[in-house]
Amino acid sequence: MPDADPFELLIPRPTRIKPLGGEAPLPLTPAINTQSQTPSIPPAGYRLSITAQEIKIQAADNPGIHHAHATLSQIQNLPGNSVPAVVIEDSPALPRRGVMLDTSRCRIPTMQEFRRLIPSFAALKLDHMQCYTEHTFAYKNHPTVWQGSDPITPNEIIQIDAICRKNGIEFAANQNCFGHLTRWLALPDYAHLAETLAQWDFLNMPRTGPFSLCPTDGRSLPFVESLLDELIPCHTSPFINIGCDETHDVGQGRSANAVQQLGKAAVYAQFVGDICQAVLRRGRVPMFWGDIAKAHPQALDLIPKEAIALVWGYEPDHDFQSESAMHARSGRHFWVCPGTNSWRSFTGRGYERQNNIRNAAAAGIASNAQGMLITDWGDLGHHQVWPIALLGIAEAADAAWTGRKRTPRFLEAVSLHVFNDRSLTIATWLEAFADCDQTIRAIAGSPTPDGNPTPLQNASALFTELHHPPIRLGLPTSITPWQETRDRLTHLAGCIPTGADQLIQHELAHATECALWACDVAIARRDGEQNQQHLASRLTTIKSTHSQLWHHRSRPGGLPESLTFWDKINLDQPS
Repeated sequence: MPDADPFELLIPRPTRIKPLGGEAPLPLTPAINTQSQTPSIPPAGYRLSITAQEIKIQAADNPGIHHAHATLSQIQNLPGNSVPAVVIEDSPALPRRGVMLDTSRCRIPTMQEFRRLIPSFAALKLDHMQCYTEHTFAYKNHPTVWQGSDPITPNEIIQIDAICRKNGIEFAANQNCFGHLTRWLALPDYAHLAETLAQWDFLNMPRTGPFSLCPTDGRSLPFVESLLDELIPCHTSPFINIGCDETHDVGQGRSANAVQQLGKAAVYAQFVGDICQAVLRRGRVPMFWGDIAKAHPQALDLIPKEAIALVWGYEPDHDFQSESAMHARSGRHFWVCPGTNSWRSFTGRGYERQNNIRNAAAAGIASNAQGMLITDWGDLGHHQVWPIALLGIAEAADAAWTGRKRTPRFLEAVSLHVFNDRSLTIATWLEAFADCDQTIRAIAGSPTPDGNPTPLQNASALFTELHHPPIRLGLPTSITPWQETRDRLTHLAGCIPTGADQLIQHELAHATECALWACDVAIARRDGEQNQQHLASRLTTIKSTHSQLWHHRSRPGGLPESLTFWDKINLDQPS
């Protein structure tokens, strides 16, 4: 007997579903009649008619045809023996919906993994992809920076681009061109381009060594152009993300005099504007992260109007609304960019992820954003396993397409179509896993002047216990909340879903063991009763499993560096 409303198990759930009466047996067998360029249907939208006798697709364009087939494939995968005969009319709330994978923090997918990932993104009606790059593209003229990292080669980029186009996805170039260039600037061949090699301040956190290009050095722009000239021709997309985020060292080194005379906004924006003009001369459209422009709105006047602002933020209360409105008023195209909240964690951060993504989508739709880019970072060794990130990507795909909150059966739909789990349980388990330490996160941030606790940002509590930032945090000194978290983890460890493939089960078991180990480290630091020799032995096993699982999805080049983050943990460190 069919489900009362089987279409509740589609992701994204279509906007309009009109019953026709009767049923269509599963699997659907009629031939598909496709009509493209139907003017009454919005761009990228489709009309899908399903009866026992006929399947008919009408669409405004090729993307609409892709999206209709994605819905049809999910219907074929629904449980039960039949579905109601219906007409489905659907179109995206945001015109573009993309995903950005961090390929510069140790993990770079193998080509086999790219071939698996790209169709899975298309199945969620994503139509744009980027690979965040600092040093992991195999530049012919800059070989020293990528040696040993298993970079993506020009030929591989061309292959990935072709796979994306086959699946209705645009593969945009990505190269940070200003900040986040430590890997380059730490090398003798490039150190002369750095803003500073000394100590500087990153949002009240001390740092030492190079980070950004010096924007007033006449050699910086030609260096960036040499990167553009190698990377851009490998991509057919009109877009390139030039980064330019978090350049907080600017003005603290060689550009200090210029910043004092002209202001930081002018110095920053002049260099970003020059990079944008270099991109435009090469026939492409630049995208840039909008955080510096948020702090210095006057900078936007010096950046070409053609450049697309990427409005990013990863907390549930991030003010996408005012930032989106700022760019909308300026007449500039912009995308909203929430995060999977998988990084700096073993479990993810469920509450933060859901609210961050849904709020970003709502603000973007209200301000006529051109798209959403869901970001998945890999800070501190990229220790999160893939299923943790995948739930966030599915959340964003649903939010960007529908513009709505979750449907009641959203997690079941993710389980079925994203994880191929016919028990419909894995996403619900992941949600509980992601919030196992939420009660600690809610009170573990930087204390306010009056001593009140604030939410921990950009990391889970368990991960932060192992990797303390250089600022004071309010991680609880009492053993009680850590033991409560451990109890929740112990329960979850005993009921890991078995409906997905074995690799996912192994990854979830590993993530659970990492989280339990972090709990035990926290407890040991607070009561001293844990056997540190036993903790060290468990860590050896964790590192071994980490290495074994790595090779299933990721290139080996980044593994040694990823393992070093385990070695930096001091079991004797007080809480």
